[in-house]
Amino acid sequence: DDTSLACRCVAIPGPFAQAWRRQQLRAVRKVAKALQPWEAWLRAQMTPTVRKVAGDKSPALMSLEATLCRWPDRSLPARFVLGFRMVSEIEHSGLFRELELDSSSPCGHQVLLGQPAIDNLRLLSSRIRPAKDDEDLLRITLNEIKEGHALGALDEGE
Repeated sequence: DDTSLACRCVAIPGPFAQAWRRQQLRAVRKVAKALQPWEAWLRAQMTPTVRKVAGDKSPALMSLEATLCRWPDRSLPARFVLGFRMVSEIEHSGLFRELELDSSSPCGHQVLLGQPAIDNLRLLSSRIRPAKDDEDLLRITLNEIKEGHALGALDEGE
C-alpha cells in the first residue's frame, strides 16, 4: 500500500510534485496550529522524566497522524505524555507479532537469582573481551556512583 501510494504521489503530479508537497506542508502546519491548545495542555500533563526527553514533541499531532495513517500503535501519543514503561508488563504495540511464551520453561526468581544466574555470571567473564573504552567506562561509572546517580559498585558475591 505504502509503495503504490508513493509511486502515485510521484507519478501523478509529475513536475508539480514540489508544489503539491508545499501544499501538504502548509496543510499540516495549519492543523498543527489548530492543535496548539491541546498540545499545551498535553505537555503540561507530561511527567518530569518525559518532559526532559520529549518536552518539545507534539502528542496531539502524533495522535492525529496515527489515526490518519492507520498506525497500529495507537498508544504511542499517550506514551509521549505518560512515559514508556521499561520494566514489567509492557502493552502490545501492534507493530510486531506477539511472542508466544513457553509456560513450561523455568521463570521468575529461580531463573533470575538461582543457579542459572550464578552459572551465567561465571560464564559472563569469559564472554566479555577487554575493550579500549573499559577504563573510561569504569571512571564514568564510579563518578556517577560518587555523585549519587547510581548505586555502588557490586562485587560478584553481591
